Amino acid sequence: MADSQSQFLLSSYFMLAFIFISHCKASSLQPQIGNPREAPLTTRESEKLESCSYTVQIKTSCSAFAGTDDRISIAFGDAFGNQVYVARLDDPTTDTFERCSTDSFTILGPCVYKVCYLYLMRVGSDAWKPEWVRVYYGRSQSVSFIYDMFIPDNIWYGFDLCNTVAQQSALSM
Repeated sequence: MADSQSQFLLSSYFMLAFIFISHCKASSLQPQIGNPREAPLTTRESEKLESCSYTVQIKTSCSAFAGTDDRISIAFGDAFGNQVYVARLDDPTTDTFERCSTDSFTILGPCVYKVCYLYLMRVGSDAWKPEWVRVYYGRSQSVSFIYDMFIPDNIWYGFDLCNTVAQQSALSM
């Protein structure tokens, strides 16, 4: 009797774990149109709060027409409302976001606990296809967001995995 109960509990646990993992993977595969969790601070407001340093790497795809000269903005943060925002990530005087390139940026901004969302915005007439975006923060923590698709013009486009992170934290307790 105890063996059948143990087997039932174990199989139930694995089924729930499979459903949870499948849901998390399915919801995080594609970037979505959306808004950063809070209204972005202006660069000037963000500078007043700056206390942490981030390295952001962006790999532009090697696909045809993947590079851009458009203005690229970024917003990322945690589930607690801490957000880093940069109105213009690119430097118009240099060749950033060229096809097949990886660009690195050092950003100062408010400290975040665990980066769980990231949005990009492209404003201009080019197309742009980032392959991935990686944020390094804290003590050797990093998170990657896989785009591998063209970013629509003049709209925040990205990932919000904060609910997934909260669910994972709750399950590990």
